[in-house]
Amino acid sequence: MSNIKKKISQTLMDSIDGSEINYDENKDCFHSKNRKFEKINNITDLFVSEKNSDKITIKQESFYEDIKFPNYDGLETYGDLLDKSNKQGHLASILDKYIAFNSKILEVGCGTGQLSLFLKRFNRIICGIDLSIPSLTLAEEFRLRNQIENVFFAKMNIFNLQFKNEIFDYVISNGVLHHTYNTKVAFSKILKPL
Repeated sequence: MSNIKKKISQTLMDSIDGSEINYDENKDCFHSKNRKFEKINNITDLFVSEKNSDKITIKQESFYEDIKFPNYDGLETYGDLLDKSNKQGHLASILDKYIAFNSKILEVGCGTGQLSLFLKRFNRIICGIDLSIPSLTLAEEFRLRNQIENVFFAKMNIFNLQFKNEIFDYVISNGVLHHTYNTKVAFSKILKPL
């Protein structure tokens, strides 16, 4: 897992002071020049609040801490996830068909991480971010159980992304932006790491 963390750290930048966010393998943590990012339930917390979005973010976070979507009912293995996602016309299979080998992918609002985990094939590097630690915990548990080494999950605020500009090949966000206080601003924010 430290390999993916090192690769992800190359994409990260502290949105507060502009310093790089590095991964310390000995302490198994991320830190910038002025901050150490803690882990909650084995999920790195890179969340930085943003005053305009705080009210709706808190409401959304509370909802998705109770409702983890999508759930993992009937999905124990990566094979089960492949079967679910390979149905004709399923968004995941369409994306998988057109996203290039060796791509770096950011999924914004990944929820329980099923799409991020499904796309792990073809030597891709994937970072899934969400604001719900319980949902991210389900994603991380599935990742660990299935020994998936090229997907990383973190808690992050869409309005305060901790990424460098122009660092990902693809940014995916499905069913997320309409939950924000301003979809136009949210859309502009997720384009910056692209």
